[in-house]
Amino acid sequence: MKGLTLLALQAASLSSMFGQNQVQFAVHNQQKAPRVPAPVQAGSIAAPHCEITGTQEIKIACTYTPVPRSSQSGKDELRIVLNRAVLSFGTIRDSYMLIDLTLTNEGAGLISGLHAVFLAVDDEASHNMVRRVLPKVDLSKLFPGVPVTFSERLPIGGFRAGRYTISLLIPNPDPTLRDNPARNILLSNEGVADSTIGLNTIAHFTVGLSNQPSNN
Repeated sequence: MKGLTLLALQAASLSSMFGQNQVQFAVHNQQKAPRVPAPVQAGSIAAPHCEITGTQEIKIACTYTPVPRSSQSGKDELRIVLNRAVLSFGTIRDSYMLIDLTLTNEGAGLISGLHAVFLAVDDEASHNMVRRVLPKVDLSKLFPGVPVTFSERLPIGGFRAGRYTISLLIPNPDPTLRDNPARNILLSNEGVADSTIGLNTIAHFTVGLSNQPSNN
């Protein structure tokens, strides 16, 4: 009888030990879980900074922060940085949009291939209101380390009251990847590239609303 009692006590002791180990293991795994970095918030130091003036005639001037270089990045990695963007346009009726984009090739060599660059303006519901190719933006003219400003003048229509997003779209020059947003060219700037939709968001603006933002 004493032997059976001793075996029961040992079994209970082992069960208790395994239970404690399982709890400790679960806590240990929770501490080791990788942290997901928070997205760059508007107004932070790294976020694009835009000054917006005017209502019926809007001027947007933005500066951007490059993404830090990765220690694993190779010499042949494509790295295009947007330094500054200035856009001027009317909002009430048909007009012209004046665009100045200052870009720097921070890669090791010249950018090969024909890269078409488009300007896109979307409303709050992600409806595309403007999509124009920028024929003067020639990425092959970007020599490593030398900022280049490209200037464009595009016809656009008026805008209804609402909030809008301005983006740059750079499809992959490979014909088999051109219609794949996940393979679009993304700029190496904080708070600009969106890999899920393949767009580079460069500015926001509002039309006909009283809370026109002063920066991005």
